[in-house]
Amino acid sequence: MKDLVPQKRIAAELGVSRSSLWRASRSSIPGFPPPIVVRARVYWQRSDLPALKAALDRFQGRKAFEKERRHAKARAALAEATRLKAKRRKGTAILRQPDLFGGDDVAAPNGAETGLGRRD
Repeated sequence: MKDLVPQKRIAAELGVSRSSLWRASRSSIPGFPPPIVVRARVYWQRSDLPALKAALDRFQGRKAFEKERRHAKARAALAEATRLKAKRRKGTAILRQPDLFGGDDVAAPNGAETGLGRRD
């Protein structure tokens, strides 16, 4: 337990924010030592400090993290969309206009009234 250094102190020693440490730990940086979590508190071993520093030098920052996250989100959305069947659109109801001159009712011209907003 004496060899463990809290995340806040590691961030201060490395000159990065705790958010950057979190992002770096979630990114797949080769050689990034995993943190030790004790009762929801994050620690690293003192011997991991040089490896952390080297891994953070390879970390490309928030931009790379967000790019990877957006890409994963887009892949998940595409997978979800391909699982769902394409929905067919129901046709709109065509209103019949009465012929004022005694003939049969005729369909409204294209683009004219449809079943939307109809009052009886």
